[in-house]
Order: sequence, then structure tokens, then C-alpha cells
Amino acid sequence: MAVKYTISRGVNPTLPGGEPLYIARVKHGDRIQIEELTEMISDQCSATTADVKGVLDNLIYILTNEVLNSRMVRMGDFGTFRASICCEMVPKEEDFNASKIRGARIRFTPGAKLRDKLKNAKFSHVTLAEPKQEEEPEIEE
Repeated sequence: MAVKYTISRGVNPTLPGGEPLYIARVKHGDRIQIEELTEMISDQCSATTADVKGVLDNLIYILTNEVLNSRMVRMGDFGTFRASICCEMVPKEEDFNASKIRGARIRFTPGAKLRDKLKNAKFSHVTLAEPKQEEEPEIEE
């Protein structure tokens, strides 16, 4: 197993007009859907795919409610889910009110076991496929 990456050209936003820089970006493959995930989990234990789907559905429901109640949800070695907000900054505390908040997000922080797995990740460079050029039709005389 290896994390696949491509190399992208960009510019440093803190140095406008500077030399282009190159960075690695993860090349994501296909998405795994919940049905496939439930089958994979079911194959690793004695629960049926319906049991696993029911647990995952309830996990999502409860996790969302708990995070919306400003609680951090710690899931052992897997990691922690918590709410965060994006807001406008103001010069004085008394100038701040809820209308300055633009929205909320759910943040995930991986647990120790997951972080340790990522520390030992292997990487594989992949190149993006070149777009196909249309061939010129042959002209018969």
C-alpha cells in the first residue's frame, strides 16, 4: 500500500510574482461508498452488513448531535470529532455578536494509532494521463 501523489506547480501566496514552486498533492482514487464499507466491515466480524449499516447510521446521527451540542466526540484510537466556527474578526470584544459567525464545520483529529500508521506511510509518484490528441484524418486521393 502506498499513498499516491502527483507534483503540481504553484506560487507562494506570500511572495507574489515569485518563482513557481512545486509541491506534492495526494492523487485520490475512487471513492468508497457506504455499501462497500459495510461489506468490508462485515467480512471482518460476525455482524451482518445490515447490522453494520445500522450502527454506522446511528453513529453519524449521534456524532452530529453531540458535536452540535459543543461536545468533542473521542472515538479511542480512531480520533476525535469537534465543532469549529469561522467568523469575522472585530477590534473590540463588545463589537462581536453571533452575526459575525459565518458558519460551522466538523473537524477531525486522528488518534494515536491512526497517526502512527500515517508516520510509516509509503509514497508512490504517479503522473497524470496526458489528454488524448485527436489524430488528423487521413485524406484519401
